[in-house]
Amino acid sequence: MKYLLSIPFLLSLILFNVGELSASHVVGGILRYECLGQTNNTTSYQVYCSIYRDLTTGGADCEEIASFGLYRQLANGNWEFVDVFESALLGEPSEIEGIDYPCLEEPVDEVRVESCDYSFIINDLEIINQPYMMAYQKCCRNDDIINIFDPTTTGIALTNVISPLAQELCNTNPDFNELPPIFICGGNELSLLQDATDADGDELRYSFCNIYQAGGESTGTPSSCSGITPNPANCLPPFQEVGFTNQYSATTPLAGNPVVKIDPISGQLTGIANRLGRFSVGICVEEFRNGMKIGEIVRDFQFNSQDCEPTVFADINLPKIGNSQYYMKSCGNTTIELINTSAPTSNIESYLWSFNVGGEMVSKDTKDWTITFPDFGSYQGLMIINEGLLCVDTAFISIDVFPPIEANFNIDFDTCTLGPLNLIDQTEAFLSTITDWSWDVNGAVYESQFPTIQITEAGDYLVQLSVLDDNLCSDTSSINMAYYPLPESLSINPSAYKSCAPSLISFDQLNNIVDNNYSIIWHFGDGESSTEVNPQHSYKEPGLYNIELIIESPTGCELSEQFIDLILIEQSPDAAFSYTPGEINSVNNLVSFTNESSATISWQWTFGDDGFSSLENPSHEFSDTGFFDVQLVSFHENACTDTMIQRLNVKPLDVFYFPNAFSPNYDGKNETFKGKGIVEGMNNYQINVWNRWGELVFHTDDPTEGWDGRKNNIGHRLSDGMYVYSYTYFNARNEQKKGKGKVLLLN
Repeated sequence: MKYLLSIPFLLSLILFNVGELSASHVVGGILRYECLGQTNNTTSYQVYCSIYRDLTTGGADCEEIASFGLYRQLANGNWEFVDVFESALLGEPSEIEGIDYPCLEEPVDEVRVESCDYSFIINDLEIINQPYMMAYQKCCRNDDIINIFDPTTTGIALTNVISPLAQELCNTNPDFNELPPIFICGGNELSLLQDATDADGDELRYSFCNIYQAGGESTGTPSSCSGITPNPANCLPPFQEVGFTNQYSATTPLAGNPVVKIDPISGQLTGIANRLGRFSVGICVEEFRNGMKIGEIVRDFQFNSQDCEPTVFADINLPKIGNSQYYMKSCGNTTIELINTSAPTSNIESYLWSFNVGGEMVSKDTKDWTITFPDFGSYQGLMIINEGLLCVDTAFISIDVFPPIEANFNIDFDTCTLGPLNLIDQTEAFLSTITDWSWDVNGAVYESQFPTIQITEAGDYLVQLSVLDDNLCSDTSSINMAYYPLPESLSINPSAYKSCAPSLISFDQLNNIVDNNYSIIWHFGDGESSTEVNPQHSYKEPGLYNIELIIESPTGCELSEQFIDLILIEQSPDAAFSYTPGEINSVNNLVSFTNESSATISWQWTFGDDGFSSLENPSHEFSDTGFFDVQLVSFHENACTDTMIQRLNVKPLDVFYFPNAFSPNYDGKNETFKGKGIVEGMNNYQINVWNRWGELVFHTDDPTEGWDGRKNNIGHRLSDGMYVYSYTYFNARNEQKKGKGKVLLLN
């Protein structure tokens, strides 16, 4: 019998679909045959192929025309190409459903897979003493498969071998009873039946097995053996097995704990896939007839292990110590409030609490339970939701009820004396032993049972004792302690022990423990007192003064001390002086000073312009105008001093006036009206002249320019009579001078 390459296949090599240029994200498939009958030395077969593809990762759609290669094995073990067969897509692709976990909420929107189904007939295949192989080749798988190497470039080869015995006996492959599930719930017990039915009644055996790869991601020549859609005529068996990563293998493709396995007789998958992700899995069904293997089908499929949420879970308001295990320790309280936090409440039909109390089971069917135990001890119980229903969950409870402990203590110290404090533990423990003490005194921590501590600052202290017994029960007690002792003795520090009257002296009490919480009285020896902690006091008269300090603590303790003849205030002179002349300017600038001080023996003058003198009544000539602070320091024979300062104003010369008449008659006398005198540093000068009708007849800002009796010094002379003027200017100290008056014009 001759096998020829079909014309439709040649056309398919030329007119391949554009969609074939992109990876299709194939997630598996299966290839099986049914024997249609035999004629002479030939057999005809109906071949079925289901190709599973991912609907969520954006791969190409199902192929409209799928190509399948037929090969036969030679005596030397090599394979040769026989023919190619094509099939159009049978109807619309069908979406595969997931496993129905009764008590878990599956992520149905996260994983979607559809089955693309094809079928074709091989007529009059010659029965030979060598096996045939049918194969479908395609790239590629999803890139995030975690149990195989390089899933992005790993294609799929769906194969089925027709053995010589199967040819002779007109064998039909078994058919899986159920489609593979699109996902399993990771971390949950798996019980998945993947069995098949054999029309010939052959014995079936199930196993995890190798799966094969073909093609690649090359888009330049998609029909090459490394392309997306390999050419069956050129890409011959044997196909390379898919390589599994560490911890995974063809026989343990999901690993797990316990390892996911398949029962060889029933096809039941059990175990727990404890890692989430995508896994490529091969399930083989071998068929045996009279003890001899006659055929085998391999279903290559991508199992998706997903995180599924339980539809109900038992939970209570106690600390969780393990899977469904809850523990509580109660110290002294035999009544326990148990709050049910199981969820979701919409899926819960009933609650049942049970506790073993003294060998008898005590139960309650309410949502929450406040239970009172008869005595101290350990109690075991549980809380069941939906007992007797399909979705049930249980919380296991352990409660230890221990005797109470009561922290208590006392503080032994002298309230009036600065000294140590003894902290005395008086805790009461019933049927237990205190093992740990922790004292906290305003943040300072002490760990012994009876600590002795030293506090250096007065104040209100929170003293707290926390105790722990051998049952790990604890209690805390606290005392607010007022600690305001007095120092052993009083000491003070004045800013001066000897000074001159009048004198302001600061007093500091040097007892750091005393603050504003204490009542303090200072007596300064001159009849005056203060209640400030560190006061100042002004001594006005000479004398020798005693100081007394009285301190009373907030707790009523009192301490006082006198400091005899502590402060000496000596007589001071009285500095005073006068000067002449009273009006001083740049011309009249020699000033005579008269010393009017009392109780002095010497003097020191400074005149504010670098000049000085030690004469009793000096004179001083000021060489410049301005303000000068003249200072006189008078010295008493006891070295006390007094100072007087007076500010002298040495004015610039400012003598300026206007005449009351002028006669511009060309006789050379009194021809113009203008200001006369001397003004040092004059600036911003202005003068205006008006006639009796209010008309401005003259204006100038030049002090050297005068009015010659004509309007603005132009034209004919104005009439004789009285005219009004006003002027303004600024002197050397920038002081404004201004005035107004009348002037008589006589031609």
